[in-house]
This record gives sequence, structure tokens and C-alpha cells, in this order.
Amino acid sequence: GLDEGRLFVRNLPYSSSEPELQELFGAFGRVDELLLPLDAETRRAKGFAHVTFSICEHAVRAMSELDGSTFQGRILHVMPGRARARPAAEAGGAAGGTSSFKRKREEAQKAQAGSSHNWNPLFMRADAVGEAMAERYGVDKRQVLDTEGGGSLAVRLAQGETHLLSRAREWLASSGVSLEALQRLAAGEGGGAVERSQTLLLVKNIDASVSREELSSLFAKHGQLGHVLLAPGNTLGLVEFVEVGEAKRAFRALAYSKLRGVPLFLEWAPTGVLQPASAGAEQTGGAAAPAAA
Repeated sequence: GLDEGRLFVRNLPYSSSEPELQELFGAFGRVDELLLPLDAETRRAKGFAHVTFSICEHAVRAMSELDGSTFQGRILHVMPGRARARPAAEAGGAAGGTSSFKRKREEAQKAQAGSSHNWNPLFMRADAVGEAMAERYGVDKRQVLDTEGGGSLAVRLAQGETHLLSRAREWLASSGVSLEALQRLAAGEGGGAVERSQTLLLVKNIDASVSREELSSLFAKHGQLGHVLLAPGNTLGLVEFVEVGEAKRAFRALAYSKLRGVPLFLEWAPTGVLQPASAGAEQTGGAAAPAAA
């Protein structure tokens, strides 16, 4: 409720947008979360929203001043929102044992998923490197990752990473993806003040067997997609949503969720990382075609 800074707003115009509501409520303090549900068929607002402030006093002031006010020709009804439901593991106390601890750890990971991480811009899984090496030399992946064979596994993996990184750089350039923007993000340039997109997600730690269609299908459950791109070796995926609210919903639902048994790492892309050139022809080893709605 109000003690958590949560508000429920109804009687909104169906034409209202998240940026407009962000501006309206942001005048009273920092808004941590704003959810404006959209109708799946019309792609217009359903007429209500959930707003969460960082400080509950700001929520109280916003409710006091905006309830009964006119917004785009409609009289707003602003009231305290419902308190967040407690996770089952938390409600069950210590009875959950190890599984309870595991759930709490996963919840904590999801809660921290929106923060900035100093990841390699092209996060490479060992199996992806093994696939690339096996393809390059025409051998089975198990031979590449065999620790009992001749030569050092570390050296072979380093060679594979170099090869895969070279392929990925070429693909990024031809797909209109700015590697420089990704590298600035990973290096933490700008003191953490990198401007982020609100609709474009970076997806990392993708299993080598996942296809672009499978990735697209997973994210499409949460809203209408623009472009879905997948780099060679699955070193990096980019998923673009049409609507801000649906992108946020997908982020909350899928950060650290498992795809083929592997947890997905999500991060908001820096603005300008996806150039208009990406909207076009398919690329070898990746895809740059718009996703189906």
C-alpha cells in the first residue's frame, strides 16, 4: 500500500502513454516503477496504471494532489495500491530448508538484475566456444573440450574465444550493432551514468543450442517485439520491444530465468547500440529480421 509507495490509478485515457504518466507523477518524486497495461489487440492502454515511488511520502503527496484532477480530459482516481504479495518461500519461514534458500537467492538475483554489471560485452559460454572450434576444424565438440587429450584445454578455449570474437565483431558491424557502445558499457565509462534504452534488452549466457526463433518465442509471450538478433555462437542476443511497459514486464519475468537449463543474463542496452542498418537482411550465423508479433 502507501507504506510501500504504491498507487493505483484508474480512469486514464486509452491514448495515454508511459512517458506522459512518468512526467505527471515524476513531478512529485522519483518513480521506481510504472506499469501501464496494454490491450493485446488494440495496443492501447486499458485505462489504469500502477505507480511505485521510492519514498512513500511522495506517493502520499501525489495521491493528495492528483486524485480528482483532470488529465487529458478525464478525472483521475488515485488510490493506495495493493501491498506486494510475499514470496511463498518467505511466508513459509525456515521450513523450506535448502529449496527456500535457493528461491531467496534467485529472488535476490532478479531484484538486482536491473543494476549495471561489468560484463564482457560478448559473454562467451565454454560450450559456445567448443561449438565454434569444432565447426572450424571439423571435429566433434567433445574432442575440443577433452581434458585428457594432448595440449592445454585453456589454450584451446582461448583460441576458440579469439576466433568466435572475430566472427561476432564482423556480425555486429554488418547487423548495425555498435560494439563501441557495448564496450563503453562494459568498461563503465561515464561513471555508471550511461543512458539506457527502455525497449532494447541485451541477452547473455545463452545456451549454444538455442535458436533465434526459440529466443523470440520466449520474449514474445510478454509483448509485441520489434527486432530479435542473435550473434554467432549465441554470444549475444538483442531483443527489442515496441512498448516500454512490455519490455519492463519481460525483464522482470525473464532475468535469471532458465532457458534449456541455463540462466539468462539480461541488461538494458545503452541508447544508440542498435542502428537502422539492423532492420534488414539476414546475416550468416545470426538473424536481423523483425520478429513476428
